Amino acid sequence: MSDKFKEFLGFLGCIAVLVGGIYGVNWLFKDDSSTTNTSTQTQTPSGSDSLYFSNCTEARDAGYENIAQGDPGYRPELDRDGDGLACEPYTP
Repeated sequence: MSDKFKEFLGFLGCIAVLVGGIYGVNWLFKDDSSTTNTSTQTQTPSGSDSLYFSNCTEARDAGYENIAQGDPGYRPELDRDGDGLACEPYTP
């Protein structure tokens, strides 16, 4: 390999480290409090620690939408079209 090519690869490596560092720091200090409001979460009727929403309005008010099957808070009763996503956003 030529010296210029090695120099270029070193430069790309530095850029990759810088970009990775920036994303890593942003992820580390990410504030999730604006997307999840735990004060309106309730326990399931059976008393387990899973999320339970009696309806999609309650889920949306707590900051939850598009709750995938298998995720906490998903119930088939909240999935109107049966596609595996509960409380999908309103579409006019």
